[in-house]
Parts: sequence; structure tokens; C-alpha cells
Amino acid sequence: GSTVFYDADNSGDQDLANPLEYGIAGVTVNLYFDANDDGIIDGAELTAIETTTTDADGNYFFDNLAPGDYQVGVLPATDAPVASGTQSDADDDLDGTNDGA
Repeated sequence: GSTVFYDADNSGDQDLANPLEYGIAGVTVNLYFDANDDGIIDGAELTAIETTTTDADGNYFFDNLAPGDYQVGVLPATDAPVASGTQSDADDDLDGTNDGA
């Protein structure tokens, strides 16, 4: 899991000391299995294998997953601002940053 948040400075990282970078509640988050491990969700991979909604702090979590590579898709509200577009990276997302580590 991770957090869906407003990225006020467009850095890709949530700055918890910045009150403008708050988690966003009620966002639909889809999980996709990247069967061919290419970092792109395409073909038969376009169907989400799980869906959840962020909590009051913008957090989400998927559990009981088999080993493998997954991608997360966020369905923003129609009036939601978009930060930096689509990014694909080798980030394990364990440290709360989008920096490949």
C-alpha cells in the first residue's frame, strides 16, 4: 500500500511537513498484475485484480498478494489536479518515495 496525496510541489514525494501535501480520502485505487513484467499494463492486464478506496488519510493497502510485479492505477475525481503524469519505475515503494529505491 501507499498514500494518494496532493503533490503541491510536484516532486513525486509526499512532504509530511507541508500541510498542502495532504492525503486524499475516497479515491478509487485499482491493482493490476503485470504478467509480462514490462512495467506497462496492456492487453489482458487491463482488468484490475483488486480495487479499494483510500481511507480518511489517503492510505490504501492490498494484502494477500502472490509474489510478482503489480501496478497501481488511481481513478481521480473529475476535478482533481494532475501532477506529473504517468511514471513507470523500478521503485519497490517501501520507503514512501517514487525514486527507484
